[in-house]
Amino acid sequence: VLAGKALQQYAALFGQVEKQAADQKLTLTTHVVRAGVTRLTGSSAHLLVFLDQVYERRGRPATTASAQLSVTAELRDGQWRIVEIGS
Repeated sequence: VLAGKALQQYAALFGQVEKQAADQKLTLTTHVVRAGVTRLTGSSAHLLVFLDQVYERRGRPATTASAQLSVTAELRDGQWRIVEIGS
C-alpha cells in the first residue's frame, strides 16, 4: 500500500514509536475516524484523514488524542498506493 516517500516517512515515524513503546511499555492504538478526498485526478488523489489515538502505559490511565494527516495517493498498475504522508 505504501510507496516512495510514504514508505520512508512511515519507517522513520514508526521506528521511533516502536522504540519508545518497548522502552516505556507503551501501546498505541490508532483508528481512522473519517477520511475525505480533497482533490482527485485520473491518477492521483489527495485525502484528509482524521484519527483518534489511544496511548496506554502499563499502570497508568489511557490518554486519548486526535490527529489529522494529509495523504497523497497515486494509481499505479491498477492499484492505489500512498506515496506521501503529511501532518
